[in-house]
Amino acid sequence: MICDFTVDDQGNISNDLFDVKLGLIQQTNTLVISVEEKDSLPSEASNYRIIAAKLRANVGNFSVGDDYLLGKDLSTVTAHYQVVKAEGSDAVRGIWFMVGDTLKEAGMDLPDISISGWRYESFAVVNSDTFSMGTFSSPAGPDRRNDYGDGLQEYPFPGENFLTDPATGQDLNLDLRGAEIIVKIIPPFPGYSNKIFNLEIFKGTVPNDAAENTDYQLENNNATFPGGTAKLIVKLYE
Repeated sequence: MICDFTVDDQGNISNDLFDVKLGLIQQTNTLVISVEEKDSLPSEASNYRIIAAKLRANVGNFSVGDDYLLGKDLSTVTAHYQVVKAEGSDAVRGIWFMVGDTLKEAGMDLPDISISGWRYESFAVVNSDTFSMGTFSSPAGPDRRNDYGDGLQEYPFPGENFLTDPATGQDLNLDLRGAEIIVKIIPPFPGYSNKIFNLEIFKGTVPNDAAENTDYQLENNNATFPGGTAKLIVKLYE
């Protein structure tokens, strides 16, 4: 079952009522919304699927976090991190998404999305400057960049040490205490689109008294994601 509609700049949809066969709906348990090219055929839904909803008692609530899309309900996921200080300094120079004392483990329980086309990316916002800590597809492995960390121990998890500016070779002279930490989810990006979703799944601030080997938690931001509601109305006598 495919129902086409468009969305204007104010977020209003062109059609919010569709006639479907009751027998088809009775066999359906998940509704999915995808982004299509203007010239795509109605029978050929793209893989750029952005929100989904489970039908329960004839009602479905659309969410980016539906487990149909990424294999896990994102309203339940958590993110913990630890900080790292430079030798001989009290300044926080690194942040890694891990937990534990001598034995470190992954600090996020996000699903592995390495085969889905989606990806994650983490950021640190320090004094209004935004630094990418790299993209990753699994929280149990490293991210795809460590550009600033010359001289501090790195860990096999997403994260970053902020010591050196790779462009100049100079000390960044950053202290991550009070910095805002963000983890985004980035959907597959089709060539025919020129905008990307800003989906911040985790967000939080590094405490001013942050200490090493201490677990800190970011807030789950899933409730702010795009969504909507679908309702099945059965009319037997029309």
